[in-house]
Amino acid sequence: MAKPPRSEFRLFWTVYTFVFVRFSLSFFLLHLTKLDSIFREVR
Repeated sequence: MAKPPRSEFRLFWTVYTFVFVRFSLSFFLLHLTKLDSIFREVR
């Protein structure tokens, strides 16, 4: 398999990192709201 050009590789990693960070951030926020509601129920 031929190696992709440097710029393409960098673009791929930038997009991949952006999507990963975005997903983990939304996932984290979702859990934060869930925990918040649970804590409210406990009190």
